[in-house]
Amino acid sequence: MTTTAWTANATAISLLLLFAGHAHADDAAQNAGLGARVFAENCSRCHESPDPASRSSQEWRAISVHMRVIAEISLADQRNVLIFLRTYNTISMTRTPGSAVTH
Repeated sequence: MTTTAWTANATAISLLLLFAGHAHADDAAQNAGLGARVFAENCSRCHESPDPASRSSQEWRAISVHMRVIAEISLADQRNVLIFLRTYNTISMTRTPGSAVTH
């Protein structure tokens, strides 16, 4: 998926968080948006960006530890990527049941 597609997904996630009335929705939406950008830009440097719904949050956490070192991203960027992946998977499961990995 292209960076433009990830950005569009991040925008959609941001709006869903804002309308869902989550506490700290602005921060969560901003962090998810930043994480989507970091995910798209860094994952695609060496390989095709994976589908965020292809792994569980626990799997992404383990992968992100390894990839943070390889991609040389900050802990803050790693955290934002994990927020994006968790949010993306939660919304994917809500919109199309059965299409995302169970968490």
